[in-house]
Amino acid sequence: MAGNAATAPSNSSGVASAPEASSSVRTSGDDFASIGSAYEVLGYRVRSPSTAPIGLPSMRWLLQKIARLILLLGGGALGVGAITICIALIAPELAKAGSAAKFSAPKIGSFEPLYERSVVYDSAGDELAVLRSEQNRTLIPLDQIPKPLIDAILDTEDAAFYRHKGVNARATVRALWANVEAGGVAQGGSTITQQLVKNTLINTKRDLHRKVREARLAIQLERTWTKQQILERYLNTVYFGQGAYGVQAASERYFNRPAKELDVGQSAFLAGMIRNPNGYDVTRFPERARERRATVLDRMVAEGHLVENAATQAKSALLPRPVDRLKAANTYFVEEVKQRLLRDVRLGDTERQRFNAVFNGGLRIYTTLDTGYQKVAESAVAGVLGPTKRPEFTAAVVSIDPSTGAVRALVGGRGFDTDKYNLVTQGKRQPGSSWKPFTLIAALESGVSPQSLISGVEPCLIPNPGGAPDPYEPGNSERSNGRVASLVDQITISSNCAF
Repeated sequence: MAGNAATAPSNSSGVASAPEASSSVRTSGDDFASIGSAYEVLGYRVRSPSTAPIGLPSMRWLLQKIARLILLLGGGALGVGAITICIALIAPELAKAGSAAKFSAPKIGSFEPLYERSVVYDSAGDELAVLRSEQNRTLIPLDQIPKPLIDAILDTEDAAFYRHKGVNARATVRALWANVEAGGVAQGGSTITQQLVKNTLINTKRDLHRKVREARLAIQLERTWTKQQILERYLNTVYFGQGAYGVQAASERYFNRPAKELDVGQSAFLAGMIRNPNGYDVTRFPERARERRATVLDRMVAEGHLVENAATQAKSALLPRPVDRLKAANTYFVEEVKQRLLRDVRLGDTERQRFNAVFNGGLRIYTTLDTGYQKVAESAVAGVLGPTKRPEFTAAVVSIDPSTGAVRALVGGRGFDTDKYNLVTQGKRQPGSSWKPFTLIAALESGVSPQSLISGVEPCLIPNPGGAPDPYEPGNSERSNGRVASLVDQITISSNCAF
């Protein structure tokens, strides 16, 4: 279809969908070349990038930059340092040098599974609570990440992602030069592959050793993984501020929607957060966040992924107000589920292993709780305690399906926010005579007459297999030896042995 303009169907966001031939994921230069010419519909367009690989800059260009850098720094020791840094940052060649072998860099195979929050569901499959540690993350595959978001991040962080082999030496030196001229960090020179390596395998300390190790591992990773694998891992790893790791959690945090529903302006906002999540925090620095979003939109225009009028429209959109949609684990029922999981040896032999599985393992936990019954139970407890909830009184309710043993509702006290002690599961209190009505009902249902004579004489031995003591020997109250009497009389005097 080369040479033919392709018209894409539009959607309500003003962003055009890609033609059937192009995947929703940005492909390599060769793949784009097979698609054909650029197209433009409703402000969104795709353009075939150059297929020329990004390698080392020309020696002439590099020497010119180094010379200007030396002059700018005033020569002397600073000039020598500039030469050292520039050469060190040409990682593809330096990676082959023998000195690089001295660094004990981690291997690519040492990538650990990403932390992911676990979710607790009720009996209807609705979200009940979220269990997580310090990282709020939900992993999603690359095909669920919208193309505008991918374009915004690549255009801003690594426009040559599909053309370099892990390290973009020209961009690194250019960024160094820009930072020197600006007197601070104006540009970043690391590729997305380098960023992934830095965030996952090595520390973030800014020194020459770290940059060399980062470059070596980035090149190795590019030889081991596909571009799509690298990009998917990066988009699920990167930090967007407000405690959100990965594009899905960030989309939920800032826009209260899944990533696949983001529009161009929202995508540009998230892409802008990567460089400095704290510095562009929309709550503390809204104007910085607005300017950063505009910068990303301009980059998308420059890279041919957005037209000017669409960028202008996206710049005028309101900034997001971060929301915390995660349901906290602050109920008696969820706390009991959590504690049982932390004791479950199927999730790990050690406490640490079980903790990681529960809070970082991305578990999907389905329970028997019926939220309708739960609301009734909570109302019942509140009705008994009254509005004052005097501290000397408490109440608890548990509803169990007798045919399956499934817990349908559980209220362990006056309120989990104030009373963490769960009377239902932790109380271990003697039930007293509260069990007698259940025995009475069972007797009546089996045909025992209220006037039937029942023995309540001591001693009365109750088999208790597997328990202690076995048999169990209850006694009657008030030091009574008991007597034979009607069922009505036995319930009247609350005879233990009779029941």
